[in-house]
Amino acid sequence: MRPREIMEKSGPGHKITLVEEDYERLAVLAGYGMKRNQIANVMRISLATLNRLVDRDSRVSEILAGAADEINAMVMGKALKKCLEDEDSRMIQYWLNCQARWNPAKVVEVEHKVTLKDMILSAGREEAKQIEADLVDDVEDTEFKEVDD
Repeated sequence: MRPREIMEKSGPGHKITLVEEDYERLAVLAGYGMKRNQIANVMRISLATLNRLVDRDSRVSEILAGAADEINAMVMGKALKKCLEDEDSRMIQYWLNCQARWNPAKVVEVEHKVTLKDMILSAGREEAKQIEADLVDDVEDTEFKEVDD
């Protein structure tokens, strides 16, 4: 951005006239997500002046309204290219999270030791009978071998 003294001033009230370089700078600053007061500070003009520029210059208004979207589109384009061409797994996961609303299942493992007594006490009468029957079946199906010491 040109220093304020060098900006072209015209007519009564010294209206500031922007040149192509000013529009490009404005697009970059807006693309960074800067707020109007921050953009005005960087451009070395008052917020009121920037607001007047927005009101009278449709190009300034369009730049401020769409610059962030354009920058986001460029970034997402590069991210997609990295996913497809480089097969970067982290970038693929990022893309899926942001664009496809994909979220990998989160597995939570809980370790808690449960005794047979706890199982029987927490179960209802019918469940307790089933647990006991299953245990008896397991013991009956088990083959025991003698081991020589």
